[in-house]
Amino acid sequence: MSKKENEALCHFRLNPKLFKKLEKSIRRRGFPSRSSYFNAVVRVTVGEDEGEIPLPPKVKEWIDKNKPPLTETEIKTHLEELIRNLLFPPLSLRGVDIAHETAWKDVRSRFREEHGMWLTESDIRTAIEEFASVHHGELTDYRNKVLEGEQL
Repeated sequence: MSKKENEALCHFRLNPKLFKKLEKSIRRRGFPSRSSYFNAVVRVTVGEDEGEIPLPPKVKEWIDKNKPPLTETEIKTHLEELIRNLLFPPLSLRGVDIAHETAWKDVRSRFREEHGMWLTESDIRTAIEEFASVHHGELTDYRNKVLEGEQL
């Protein structure tokens, strides 16, 4: 399998005038292709070294200005806290599907209020599934106590 077969293929739409300007700018900056330019942009965006040819300072400034306020680890931690606080009872009593369906928008809105970032529905679903998996014993104990009528 060649290297290109292992790489993701990305498409987007762009106004024809902007495309021509971008194409010319990419070539004049020394990038051999659009792919190499966008790979550099992506590398800078995710915090890696941009490669052999530096990106224009304005592009770097824009990327730095628009970086998310939290790292992926921090997002995961805060999301887990929200799930524990908002979804623990429904998750333990009704399961992942019902908990997700009834409250993913609430989790998303609350996360946005607290951290200024939007999460996708699939991000939240994945986090709920992971939480349910990791905390299965705790969720089961809670469900059993509720079903036995214990005060919590």
